[in-house]
Amino acid sequence: GTSKALLVRSQDLPPAGAARDKLLLAAMGSPDPTAMQLNGMGAGISSTSKVAVLGPSTRPDCDIDYLFGQVSLTEPVIDWAGSCGNIASAVGVFAISEGYVSPGSAPVKTPVRIWQQNTGVRMVAHVPTSGGDLDYDESAGFVELPGVPGLAPGILVESESPMVGDKLFPTGKLRDTVTLPDGKQAEATVIAAGNHTIFVRATDIGLTGAELPSELQYKGRMDLIIDSLRASAASLMGMDQPHAGLRAAWIAEPSDFTSSSKEVIAAGSVDVLSRISTEGRIHHAHTGTGAIALACAAMAEGTLVHEVCKLAERQVRIGHPGGIMVVGADVGRSPADDWEAR
Repeated sequence: GTSKALLVRSQDLPPAGAARDKLLLAAMGSPDPTAMQLNGMGAGISSTSKVAVLGPSTRPDCDIDYLFGQVSLTEPVIDWAGSCGNIASAVGVFAISEGYVSPGSAPVKTPVRIWQQNTGVRMVAHVPTSGGDLDYDESAGFVELPGVPGLAPGILVESESPMVGDKLFPTGKLRDTVTLPDGKQAEATVIAAGNHTIFVRATDIGLTGAELPSELQYKGRMDLIIDSLRASAASLMGMDQPHAGLRAAWIAEPSDFTSSSKEVIAAGSVDVLSRISTEGRIHHAHTGTGAIALACAAMAEGTLVHEVCKLAERQVRIGHPGGIMVVGADVGRSPADDWEAR
C-alpha cells in the first residue's frame, strides 16, 4: 500500500502500556523536535511513521491479530485508536513468513484471515504464494500501485465488515452542516467505515479537488481547515476530541487532472476526485481506510458522496494525487432499517 510500518511480534514486546510504547517510539525515532525521526526507522511523515503489533490470533476464525499504532513525529505518543488498511497487506505477508499460515505448493493467492483489533473488523488478505512460500516471481504478475514507485506482487485486501462501531453514519444523519474557519457553513457526510472520515465538497473549501498536495499550502491554511473539519466530526459523533485516525477529505466531480507522476488522467476514467488528510499533512495518494469510507458513503443514496460520485456500478474509481484507486462496497439497509456495510 501507500504506507510503511514497523511490524513487530507481540511476544517480543512488553505488555500493553508505557514500557511497550517507549520501546516502539525509540525504534521509530520519536519524539524528534525536527520531525525527521533521524534516530529511528521512521521517515519523517505520518504515512511512514506507523507500527503494527502482530501475533497468532486468539479468534478461531482468524489467523493473525493486528494492532495498529500511529506514531507521532514530535510527541512521545502512539495513537492506538484507528487503523491502517494499507498495512493490512503487509500483515498478510508477515503471517505467511512467520508461519502463522501455511500455503500449499500450487501457485495461488493464499487467504490470510486478519483480526483488526483497533476497530474490531475482520479482514482477509489474498497473498501470492507458490511452493509453500511467498511468491516473488515477476512472471506470476506484478502490479503497479498509483502513488508507490515500482512493481510488486498484487495483494487483494477485503474488509469483511468495514463498519467502525455499530452505526455506519454515527451522527445519525446522511448529511450534516459544519462551520468552516472563515465562518461559512458547508454540507458534510460523516461515516464510520475503515476509519472515521468526514467528507466535504472541494469547492466549499475553495478548491477544485484536482490539486496536488505540493500545490497546497498546508501550514497556515489547509491545516486550519482540516483541524476544523476533524473537530466538527468528532463533536458530531460525541467525541471529546478527534483521534489520529479521524480523516478529513474533500471531493469533487470528475475532471481531467495531472497526477504526481505527471500522468494526465481523463475525467471519464474516474467517478470522483478525492484528496484526504493524514496526520500533519495531505496524503500523497489516498489512505486505504479512507477509500473504504468513500466507497461505502457513495453507495448510500442521500449522502454528499453519493451526490458527487458518478457511479456506473458498485465500484468507485477514485482519482487521487497518485492516480486511480478502485474500491468496491456492499451497503444496504439492516433489518432494523439502519444503513450497514457488509
